Amino acid sequence: KDLPPVALEGFKAVPGKGVLAELSVAGSPTFTARMGSLAFVKIGMTDEEAARLDAIDLRDEESGCGVMAALVMDHEVAIFRFKDALRSGAADALQTLRQLEPEGFEMLMLTGDRLTSAQQVAAQLDLPPERVYAGMAPEEKLAKVRELSTKHGEEAGVLMVGEGVNDAPALAAARVGAVVAERSSAISEAVADVILLQGGVESLPFLYAKARQTVRVVKQGIVLAMLTLLGSAIPAGLGIIPLWFTVLLHEGQSRAATDQANTDNFNDSARQHEEKATDLYPGEQRCRPSHPTHVDDMAQLLEATAKETADMAALDATAEYYATIYEEERRLLYQRGFPLETPYGSVGSEGKVN
Repeated sequence: KDLPPVALEGFKAVPGKGVLAELSVAGSPTFTARMGSLAFVKIGMTDEEAARLDAIDLRDEESGCGVMAALVMDHEVAIFRFKDALRSGAADALQTLRQLEPEGFEMLMLTGDRLTSAQQVAAQLDLPPERVYAGMAPEEKLAKVRELSTKHGEEAGVLMVGEGVNDAPALAAARVGAVVAERSSAISEAVADVILLQGGVESLPFLYAKARQTVRVVKQGIVLAMLTLLGSAIPAGLGIIPLWFTVLLHEGQSRAATDQANTDNFNDSARQHEEKATDLYPGEQRCRPSHPTHVDDMAQLLEATAKETADMAALDATAEYYATIYEEERRLLYQRGFPLETPYGSVGSEGKVN
């Protein structure tokens, strides 16, 4: 109440560090306000002021709290303390995925949080300390994803799950990038392959199982199509059955395999909606349709769209991220052999203009 008017004369976001703004309060001379990590806020401070912040940082590090500071007028500093809490169901979902480790599945944690905070979360997930990478800047996450991709090869691939602007380069570099819509930024949604509208990592076991089922159904369809083709081609070549019947048999089998795959996907999707409708209306799942879940999906989609619109105002301040992601996408396109159209011609897989 009765706060003086504040004039904003400049704004800049520094990815992975914080934001700064040029402000003027009630006509006073312009000053720079910062908000972000303690190291970012300490820029320009005296040694005595920086030492006081270091003492606060050390105390909070021992408690496992995340710290963010805001530097305002006359070098006054406000300290914000945060502590991570696991989402409901996240631990069970990750434990389910860890059961796949004998098949080559490996789970890592990449976070910009301090090590003590990351280790506390990892302990709740029963994740070994050697799989926790804390205090990572956006470019370090990107480098780690590239390292994992090289280590395991293109056939295995890397799944990266993130949400914020700092995760965007790593999401673009991963074989599959999945973003959590509830807390995502516009740029991370733009580069992601999958947007998780319902929940976050809780959806990963279902998505992984669905991907394996899809591959299995596709392989079954190909095998059946080849067997049908071979089984009908030989009698047709001997004149036992007419050619038109062979073609009809092959096309019918291909259509049946496609319908089977679509039916499996529809049944699994309906089962998921029914389970969520059961959570919304306990004891009434037989008379409640799955429409409430669709309404929730639409509401979250609208929220994500509104969030994207709001984030557009800050995109100019993160232009360097666009450059990183653009170069990463170009590299991936070249590797996969896709041509890239430019005003000067078509760029092939070798990066040369044709």
